[in-house]
Amino acid sequence: MTRRTTTTAVLTALAALTALALVLGPGGPAGAATTSTRRITVVGTGQVKGTPDVADLSIGVTARGQSAAEALSTANDRAAKVIGVLEDAGVADEDVQTSGLSIQPVFDDETITAYEVSNSVDARLRDMARVGEVLDAAARVAGNEVRLHGISFTIDDDSELLGTARERAVKRARAQAEQLAAAAGVDLGDVVSIDEGSVAIPYAARGVAEDVAASVPIEPGSQTLSLSATVVYEIS
Repeated sequence: MTRRTTTTAVLTALAALTALALVLGPGGPAGAATTSTRRITVVGTGQVKGTPDVADLSIGVTARGQSAAEALSTANDRAAKVIGVLEDAGVADEDVQTSGLSIQPVFDDETITAYEVSNSVDARLRDMARVGEVLDAAARVAGNEVRLHGISFTIDDDSELLGTARERAVKRARAQAEQLAAAAGVDLGDVVSIDEGSVAIPYAARGVAEDVAASVPIEPGSQTLSLSATVVYEIS
């Protein structure tokens, strides 16, 4: 076959394919249904409030001594007393841990005059009525060297609250989509996809007092849980 014959055959084939494409059109065979890609995307939010039923405490103790061993021994004794207070209050062993141990020299000019040790006892209290009592007792057993590093309040099981927030988010997304569709003069179709985003906004009380004092007032307040739902709808 000559080059001229080959070129003619290729051109003939291309012409045939072009004619077929013009007959079928971009959507396939004539009369075939096409899939719409027109969509509306909306984001609905849902919020609920609940009362915290768990308190996370971080109680610190410090000690000084002429040697690092002496300071460490004193700090350990104070931490043990704080842990004893927690045990007396019925706090489970798995809800108590120590953290943030540090040992540092104390200088006077360039001379080491003492050593300072700090340690923290972190605990989760599930009996909210005893939080103030625990802090009072910790102040008594550890003295002026006890510090309240912070308190945060949370909801231990928030699944039911989140379920309510989730329903509200989806309903609000639906309402927004219906409003947009009506304003645009289109019909709202099926849900294409739903993506969820959640943000817990904890109520936290930090630094209630640098020194834990007697008769500590504790008000857990309320906690707001927020969920968002991104929903994509077909429109026609």
